[in-house]
Amino acid sequence: MVLISIPDVTVSKGLAAVMTATLICYVGVDTFWGLVVGFKRLMDEADRAVTFNELRSGTAR
Repeated sequence: MVLISIPDVTVSKGLAAVMTATLICYVGVDTFWGLVVGFKRLMDEADRAVTFNELRSGTAR
């Protein structure tokens, strides 16, 4: 919500970078990287899904 309320692109990009760095420091690099890889896998499986059952089975992991 904070990024939406700041109209300046430079400030919002800087704030997003600081928030991302804070998240990585808080949860750790390994956990953050696992989150990124898992999200990419989820998006790939969702793109390949043709039916709702395939979509449900892909997201159940």
